[in-house]
Amino acid sequence: MVIIEKSLKGIVSDWSEYLLLSKSSSIATSIAYISDLNNFCNFLKKYIGHSVILKDIIAIDAMCWRAWLSQQRKNSLCSKTTARRLSAIKSFFKFLLERKYIKDHPIFSARTPKISKGLPHPSSYEAIINLANSCCLLPGEDWVHKRDEALIFLLYNTGFRISEALSLKFSDIKGNPKFLVIKGKGGKVRNVPILKSVLKKVQNYTIFCPFFKKNCPKMLFLGQKGAPLSKQVFETRIRKLRKLLNLPETTTPHALRHSCATHLLENSNDLRGIQELLGHSSLSTTQIYADVTKKSARKAYNSAHPRTKVNIKKNK
Repeated sequence: MVIIEKSLKGIVSDWSEYLLLSKSSSIATSIAYISDLNNFCNFLKKYIGHSVILKDIIAIDAMCWRAWLSQQRKNSLCSKTTARRLSAIKSFFKFLLERKYIKDHPIFSARTPKISKGLPHPSSYEAIINLANSCCLLPGEDWVHKRDEALIFLLYNTGFRISEALSLKFSDIKGNPKFLVIKGKGGKVRNVPILKSVLKKVQNYTIFCPFFKKNCPKMLFLGQKGAPLSKQVFETRIRKLRKLLNLPETTTPHALRHSCATHLLENSNDLRGIQELLGHSSLSTTQIYADVTKKSARKAYNSAHPRTKVNIKKNK
C-alpha cells in the first residue's frame, strides 16, 4: 500500500476538482459527496478517539464499517440516504485508487442497502394550472409573479429538474429556439423541445424584469435583488403557494417533472422517448412512471366501473 504524504484536506480538494472536471459531476453532487465524506470522518473521529488523517480512513476495517452502518440505522436515516453516503465514500476510495494512494480496499465489496422504490406523486393538470395562475397571490412585484408562473410552466412542459431550469442563461431563449440544450446529471447533454406558448411566457417575464432593462444578466431566472434565483427561494415560494391553495405537500417543483412524465406516458405510452426527454440513464428509472399510470388507471376503474360497485354490494 502506497501513501503519498499530503494533507487530507488537500486530497479532498483534489477529489472535489476531480468530480467536477473528470467525472462531469454537478456542483450540487460534489458538495453533497464532500458533506457525506465529512459525516463519515466525524463518525471515524469518535470511533478512533482522535483527529482523522488519511491513514485512518485507509485503515478502516469491517468492524468499523459495521459500526458506521449501525449508526446510520440508529439515526433513522432512510436506506436511500445511507446508499448515497456509501456511494460518496466509495467514490473517494476509487479516487485514492486511481491516484495510487492505495492498491485496493475491502470497501469496494461493501453492499449497497436495498432502496424501496416509492412511486412519484405527480400533480393533476388542473392543480398545476391553478398553481401557475395563482402566483400573484404571493408577495412580490409583478415581474416576480410572471417569473414564478413562467418557471412553473417551463418545469411542467419540459420535465426539467429545478437545478437544470435555474442553470439556463438569458442567451438560451434568444432567437425563438424550438429546443433548449440542457446539461443534466453526469454531464449528459440533451435537447429538450419547448412549446411556443411556454417560451413566450419566459420571454415575457424578461421584458418586465427590471434587471434585463438596466443590463444583460447572464442567467435567465433572477431573484428580487438581481442575483441568480436560488433553488431554495423558489421551493419556499411554491410551499407558501400550495398552503394558500390547500394543495398536498407533494406539490413541489420536482413534482412538476413527475407530472410531465406521467401525463406524457398516459397520452403516448412512449417510454423510450420520455427517457430521452428526462435524461434518465436507464429505462428502468423511467419505468416507474408506467407503474404510476397503472395505479391511477386502477383507481379510476374501481371508482367508476359499474361492475366494481356490484361486487362491493355482494361483499357486504
